[in-house]
Formats: sequence, C-alpha cells, structure tokens
Amino acid sequence: MKQISDDDFNKELKSKANIRLMNVAAKSYNRILGRAIESYKAEALWQSLRRFDPSRGMRFSTYLYQMVRRKCYYEANRIKNVKKRDEKIFSYRPAINSQTNNTLIFDILNSLPEKEAKLLSDRFIYNKTLLEISKENDVSIPNIHQRLKVLKKKIKTILTA
Repeated sequence: MKQISDDDFNKELKSKANIRLMNVAAKSYNRILGRAIESYKAEALWQSLRRFDPSRGMRFSTYLYQMVRRKCYYEANRIKNVKKRDEKIFSYRPAINSQTNNTLIFDILNSLPEKEAKLLSDRFIYNKTLLEISKENDVSIPNIHQRLKVLKKKIKTILTA
C-alpha cells in the first residue's frame, strides 16, 4: 500500500472528475445514508488512492467507482440490519399507557434474577453493545446473544400472563 500525503488526498478530493464520479456511484444510497455519505465517499477515495495498482489493468476512475459503491452498499446494509434487529426486539411490545410503563419495566426487572436484570438494563437501558457486555462479563458474544433471546421469551410470558 502506498503512503498518501494530506495534500495529495485533498487535491484528489477536490477534483471535479472524482467528485462527479463519487456522486454518481453513491446516488442510489443518498436516501438511506443521508449526510454521512460524504464521509463514506472520502473514505473510499482514501482507500482507492492507497490500494490502486495500475499494473492490474484497471483505470483509477473504475476502481474508485467500485470502492464507493462497495462502501455505500456495506453501510446501507448495516443500517438496514440494525433497523430489522430493532423491529424484531420491539415487535411484541404490549399496548400499555405511559404511566404504567415505568412501573411495569421495574416490576419485570425486579422479578428477574440479578444477573438477568443487569444484562437487560445494560443492553436496553444503557444501550451497551454485545461486545461491551461480553467483555464486562467475560463471556462470548454468542453467549450474551443467547441469554438475551431466552430473556425475551421469559419477558413475553410475564407480559402475556
């Protein structure tokens, strides 16, 4: 991989041909990625400048186009998967009014063992990632995921009872 100076990167980033090419490559992802798309385009340009090898028989513009498309595709799928995951987690939420919402949550947490209550509060109240929780508890990520899955079923039975 080549070393790219800041001046070279800024020059390429301001190049009208590169700007036009990156805009075309990322056009279909504007709606999903919003303002963050500019940082993805810049990251793809930086990676292209470092990794491009003209001896492989490809033009730089083609390589840059592919890198921008790949980066946008990856980020858009990541966002879609997070939305799907959140929909699955909260799809079984019962219809309750907001006044009883907090007391119901605390009743559920109090009815669970301490480890399970801590796991739920870390994940859904403090918004910790599975990686953070697994490091704190010295267990694997799949183990945390499985425990959360079992807890969701347990909560469903509590709510439907």
